[in-house]
Parts: sequence; structure tokens; C-alpha cells
Amino acid sequence: MQYNQPFGVSDPDAPYINGNPSTGTSGSIPPAASIEYPQREIVNVINDAGKATPANADLHQLAKAIQSGQLNFDIDTGTANAYACNMTPNPGSYFEGLYVILKILNTNTGASVLNVNSLGNKNIVRSDNSALVAGDLTAGIYVCLFYDGTKFRTVWSTGTVAGAPVFLTATKDLYVNGTIGNDTYDGTSATFVSGVKGPFATIQRAANEVPKFNLNGFTLTIHVADGTYVGADFGAINGAGQVNLTGNVATPANCGIPGSNRSALVFSGGSTSPYQVQGFALSATGSRVGDPISAVVSSNANVVVGTNTIGATVGGQLYASNGGTLSNIAGCTWTINGSAPGAAGALLWVTGSGSQFLVNAGGGPGLVFVNNPTTYGVATVVSTSLSLSFLIYSGITNAAFVAGSRYNVSLNAVIQTNGGGATYYPGNAVGVVGSGGTYA
Repeated sequence: MQYNQPFGVSDPDAPYINGNPSTGTSGSIPPAASIEYPQREIVNVINDAGKATPANADLHQLAKAIQSGQLNFDIDTGTANAYACNMTPNPGSYFEGLYVILKILNTNTGASVLNVNSLGNKNIVRSDNSALVAGDLTAGIYVCLFYDGTKFRTVWSTGTVAGAPVFLTATKDLYVNGTIGNDTYDGTSATFVSGVKGPFATIQRAANEVPKFNLNGFTLTIHVADGTYVGADFGAINGAGQVNLTGNVATPANCGIPGSNRSALVFSGGSTSPYQVQGFALSATGSRVGDPISAVVSSNANVVVGTNTIGATVGGQLYASNGGTLSNIAGCTWTINGSAPGAAGALLWVTGSGSQFLVNAGGGPGLVFVNNPTTYGVATVVSTSLSLSFLIYSGITNAAFVAGSRYNVSLNAVIQTNGGGATYYPGNAVGVVGSGGTYA
């Protein structure tokens, strides 16, 4: 409704004035529209809310219509993943700020859309702009969907808030394939099926899915097909369980993650539930602020390293800091086919209070050195600043290939070899015990 100015006045914004007989001033003449249209608007709001028949006996009907919330509420009339509603009145178009409170009739199984008044499908996403996962929209719940100009975001829900972790009720598998995958897929199939059902293209896209779940005692496995991939950062794990990142365990060289100006794999977040990594050819070159440029980094995370090929790195090939824990899968093999000759170079670097490497109770890794020489800029094993390294290997091949100091421990840190002696770790120079360090 527009403003209807006094009758006979050309200015569309002219005010109404009162008449004054004592001065001969004529009052404004209200046109019919100025009386009829406001009444129509009010009656339409009352009718659109659908909770009362307009009547003069109740002069709070407009307030009650607004209070009812019916103007933005509707019951889903679509299907799972393809939701629909017909709001009254019809909004006419999508616009930023439009919100719909919807009662869901069918639980979603993945990515979903909403069609309001046949205006066209718009994607529904979580509040953080990430894709929905199965079970975000559960039959019977109420959800508030806010249109941000391109898609509907979940604002709140009477069920699990879309954006909060979904509790697993069974093991879950995700798939990455750099050849046939697409990061717009849902990652739930090793091959493309239809719609969005297919593998991701990047490991980072799979990593972004991890915090969406509470493991609830179950295992989430990310299966990575043969290929060459960009490095990835993994955050905290929600709930008790385990996340497996698995490439080609039989032939790790076929599944490469050559970190360029970054570490190959970085794990952080402070959760005690472990990540398990195996089946990759890992390396890291270049530089990135705050990144040690290592094959595997545990920064306040729990990471179990299995059979992998570890190539050239700038920093420690395996690196734990900020309270991070590294350990190994019993019976695994680490094939070392590159050096770490830089100022922070080592096979294993552990630093910071609470940071540690703990050998698996079932046995340590087998170490196989391929290149002669394999050079470490600081030492084969480094432990500093209140950290602990307890790396016991199950076997070692080509120990004579290793060049550099055997170990370096300082600043109240401990390197434990379980009595292996000063020559336990490979290298062609004596180890170093610095201030406050312990080697045993």
C-alpha cells in the first residue's frame, strides 16, 4: 500500500492538515483510498494469519495475527530432500531476509532444497554454509530457514540443529577420488551414482565433513583413491571413536600427498579420539607461516601413523607440538625415501609441554631407508621443551644410509629408547643431550 495524500493535492508526500474556522483555513479532504486501503491491509493480515475472522468486537486482531507467527510458518508439502511450502501471502520473490518456519514431514538423506510458493528450488545449507548431511532435517521437527540471498540457512531447529554434530549410529564411510570426484558431491559413494551422490575430489573436502559428526563410539573412514592430492588440514573430532584416513596401504606410492608450501597433513583441535593415517606417499616443501612443513603434523591432536612412504620435508617428517600425540599402528612400515636437511630437519620432531610420541604396545614401526644418504639437519629424533619421544622400532633397513646426529634432546624433554643405547637411532654423528634433556 502506498501513501495517499489529501484529495486535490499534487504533492504525493503532502501532509494532512486540520481546518481552522477562525482563520478560514480549510482542512484536508481525505480521498477514499486513504480510509479504505489501510483497512484492507489490516484485514488482509488478519485473514492471511488465518486465526480469526475480522470483527469489530476485537480491536487486537492485527496484533494477534502478527503474534501467531502464521505469516512465516507452513507445513512441508514436498518430499525428502525436496521440500516445498505455500506461504500466505505469497512473498512473490526470494529476497535476503526472508525466513520460513517449516514443519518437516520427511527426513533428509543428504543435500536438500526448498521451493516456496513455486518460486523455484533453493539449496538448504547448515548455518555455517556447509552442506546438509543425512538426518539434519528430521520428520516432525520445526526448523527456521533464513534466505541469505542465494540459499536458505538453518537458523534453529527443534531437533538436532543443522550445524551441530550428527550422532553416528553405525560406522560411516566417505570417499575421495581426484579423477572422478567433485567437491559438490556428498562423498558417500566411491563412484558417481546420480544427483550429488558420489566421491569428493579433494581430501580437504572430506576433512571438512569430520566435525559435522559426533562419532558416538563408531569409526568414520575416509577412503582415498589412487592419485595425487593437495595437502589438507583436519580439525577436532567430536565424541569418542576414530577417524581413519586410508589410501593405498599395499602401495602407498600410488596415493601421493606432496605438500607444496605446506605440510602434507595437519591434525589439530584438542580431541583425544584418534586420527589414523596410512597408505600415502607424504612429503612437504616450501614455506607457510606457522606450519613446520612436515609430512604429518599433530598439533594438540591424537594421530596414529601406519604404513606410509615419507619423502623429503623441510621440518621433522613426523612432527608433534602443542600437546599433540603421535603413535604408530603395530606392525606398520615407514618407508623413508627423502631427507629433511634443513635447520629443523628430523625423522621425528616432538616439542612442547605434553607433546609426545608413544610406541604401540603391540610393537613399533619398521623403518626402511631408501636413499643413500638420507640426511637430517638436526637429528634423526628430536625432543625438546618438556616433551617425550618413545620411538622403538620393530626393525630397521639400511640404517647406514642415514647422515646426521642420532638424537637431540633438551629443555627438560625425554627421549626414551628403552635401554637401546647411544647408537640406537641411525645416524653418522653422536647424539646431543642439551640443558635439562634426558636420553635413556
